[in-house]
Amino acid sequence: MNRSAHQQLIKDAGKQRQRQLEQNRERFQQKSTRQTPRIDHHTPIHTTDDLQREKRLRKRAQKELHKARKKLDEQQQTIQETNRALKKRNRQVAELKTQRWEHLQSRKEAENLKDRIAELGSHVQRERTERQKAEETIRQMEAELEKKLKRNRRMSAHTNRVKHLKQENAALRRKVENYDLLTRQKYGNLEREVRTLRNEVSIHRRREREVDQNPMHLIAYMKQHVTSDYLPDLLEMTEAFIKSENLPFFYRGSHNLFYLFMRRVNLLSYQSRDRDTSYLLKNTQNTNATTRLGFLVYDQEGWQFTDVSETSRHQVYPVTNNVSGSHLTEDRPAKAILNHNGAKVLQQFSMNTPETSQPKGKPSTTNHPKKQYQHFGQFSVLVIGSRFLNHYKYRLEKHGCVTDIHNPYEESFEVLRGRVGRAEIILVCERHIPHNVWDYVDKTQPFVSVLKRDSKDLIAAHAYLTLKRCELL
Repeated sequence: MNRSAHQQLIKDAGKQRQRQLEQNRERFQQKSTRQTPRIDHHTPIHTTDDLQREKRLRKRAQKELHKARKKLDEQQQTIQETNRALKKRNRQVAELKTQRWEHLQSRKEAENLKDRIAELGSHVQRERTERQKAEETIRQMEAELEKKLKRNRRMSAHTNRVKHLKQENAALRRKVENYDLLTRQKYGNLEREVRTLRNEVSIHRRREREVDQNPMHLIAYMKQHVTSDYLPDLLEMTEAFIKSENLPFFYRGSHNLFYLFMRRVNLLSYQSRDRDTSYLLKNTQNTNATTRLGFLVYDQEGWQFTDVSETSRHQVYPVTNNVSGSHLTEDRPAKAILNHNGAKVLQQFSMNTPETSQPKGKPSTTNHPKKQYQHFGQFSVLVIGSRFLNHYKYRLEKHGCVTDIHNPYEESFEVLRGRVGRAEIILVCERHIPHNVWDYVDKTQPFVSVLKRDSKDLIAAHAYLTLKRCELL
């Protein structure tokens, strides 16, 4: 509509300019016809005024045309912005309609369930009422039968009458038996439900007795059934136990448990936001300029310490001294101090729990006892690769981690993007992945570890070192 008005304005301006030019020509012709031509060599002929006036009119018409075009451009831009806003509003309206339809469907399903529950309740009530009436009828019939029998005893001389009453009694008994059979068939489901409820009640009573005898049964029950909705109550209950006599329970090694919890909360908070900047580790206690984290490797030159304290590069140093108190083990995580000659191993981290001694008099049932792995915690770990992923997942789950695996050759990168956002630490097997994986995973982040070579022990070692590097252990 604005475009047509602007075109009409341009047409009117052109017509006005045409009429002005015609009027100027007419005035010029009229003026030239009124004057008699006189030849005067001393007086020049003045014809420049009309030309200048026509030039001014042309300039004015051009200015008006320029203003009209500028106004047309502004109106076109306004129309485009209005169209974009209208499309955005239409999309919002469509989304709202979809949400409203989903809410209506959920509400209809809830109402249907509510009506079904009410119908079943009324049906059960009717069945119960009918059963009570039947029982009352049976009692009345039995009472009447008893009265008849008493009267028949008094009239023992009347044998025919007695025989007839016996027949009636037998007939009534058959009716009662048939009615009992029908009643049992009809109310058998209710009896089974009653038995089921009694079993559940007995289970709850037994569970209450177990909790009274040993409160640890309650902890096991809470692990299975308590959800995050009860987390504020659990935190409040935990806060009540913060006392001087309970302080040893709030430390894991040299770290305060709440310090480790806050490190983990900060990492998850960073993962849930738009990660425009790198995740920064502040006030680290596990590593510094000289104290480093890594794993041990044995090659032709002897024992080597591979430094993985920084994700962007892995440095290898020869082991000059071992003060860890245990023999060096290949692929085992370790902490070392760097010097100008190499690395001095301070501590080795075992991936297995210490073996418990077998009680005397109770021989082992197996020749090879089952290996127990060190418990890291319920950390969310993502392993990216294309070989032995199920073995790696099984190994990390033995350490208590919640493990997710991704094969970039079989699954889309959109799936990878979602899994990266949910993981706390990421392990990438670099030897068997495509290069475009790095478009979705930032190898410079401290929670990302790149494995030049991989095995089950190295997967566990890198997971442990990554958790240590992020101050989560």
